Amino acid sequence: MKITTRQIALTGILLAISAILINTPLGMIPVPTPAQYATIMHIPVIIVGIMEGPVVGAIAGLLFGLLALLKVPAFGPVVHLLPRPFIGIISGLVYMGISYMLKNQKDSLKETIAVSISAILGSLVNTLGVLGTAVWLVPQLMPISVAMTIGLTAGIPESIFAVIFSLPIVMAIKNRFPYLYQQKRLEVRG
Repeated sequence: MKITTRQIALTGILLAISAILINTPLGMIPVPTPAQYATIMHIPVIIVGIMEGPVVGAIAGLLFGLLALLKVPAFGPVVHLLPRPFIGIISGLVYMGISYMLKNQKDSLKETIAVSISAILGSLVNTLGVLGTAVWLVPQLMPISVAMTIGLTAGIPESIFAVIFSLPIVMAIKNRFPYLYQQKRLEVRG
């Protein structure tokens, strides 16, 4: 697969947004749960996976993992780097699969369903992947009881925020630049 200039540019822009979210309070939305916050810094990876497919999504996820490792090195590289590419992979594959299954539906309905489910699953992959890997590799820093509490109380709001942010961004980009994504639509339908 050849990676295009458009894919590099979109990935770079969204990773810059991730870097801002990781390094500022903007990436943590207060929620009324024991976790207290829902993170949204992984959402750009979901968007890249949906917009540019699973391969570019995996690359974006890996780069996002590097950003997260620089911010929170205590968990080590495997916790940050192993699960993060799967955010983009799952988001991209689910989007392509649902788009194909709903190919006869109206475009706006198909897009809404495909993006929403992809965002939910991409967000859950992030939550479960990072927490699961942390419990497995550094149980002294992340006991399973703490991981389960965080997973339930933060994972659900994070999935909701993933849909709230991903859906309008993906729809806006595709509506503004339909000629850039026409080829992708034909590949998914065909």
